[in-house]
Amino acid sequence: GWDIDAPALARLNLGLDGRLASRGSLGGDPAAPQIEATAAASGLRLRGEFAAESLNLKLDLQAAADGAFNGQLDARGVTLAGRRLNDVRAGLQGRRNAHALSLDARLPDWHVTARLAGGLDAQQTWRGQLTEAGVQGPWPVQLTAPAALVLSRERQQVNQLVLAVA
Repeated sequence: GWDIDAPALARLNLGLDGRLASRGSLGGDPAAPQIEATAAASGLRLRGEFAAESLNLKLDLQAAADGAFNGQLDARGVTLAGRRLNDVRAGLQGRRNAHALSLDARLPDWHVTARLAGGLDAQQTWRGQLTEAGVQGPWPVQLTAPAALVLSRERQQVNQLVLAVA
């Protein structure tokens, strides 16, 4: 396990700034690891590529097919690839082979939400559905019916995607 309290990441000379506190454990079989972790960061900066005023993460992941697959990410004041995200919330709940994902991101002029349901198989392919999606902002968009998704390193496929543009 680990217990980290790093009040000044810049002192590590790794290109990081900010504060990080994290606790957790990594265990199980190397072929099917388990991780339980919490992390809280503030004033986080990574070589100009990524920044977050605050970031909180909680994970409970098990690699077994029916293992726990739960997580929550809450971040404020995120800058990524030159884009500002005021607030980001992402959630993961279920089992590795059957779980739900949610996303709620607020940008200066946009609000993006999405919900997905599916699972990760033994070949590391995620199969499921985009069950809800919407964008509020200058060009509002709404998913009108669930869309089938297949996501892997080799293949990214979306079927039956129907969006309404307001």
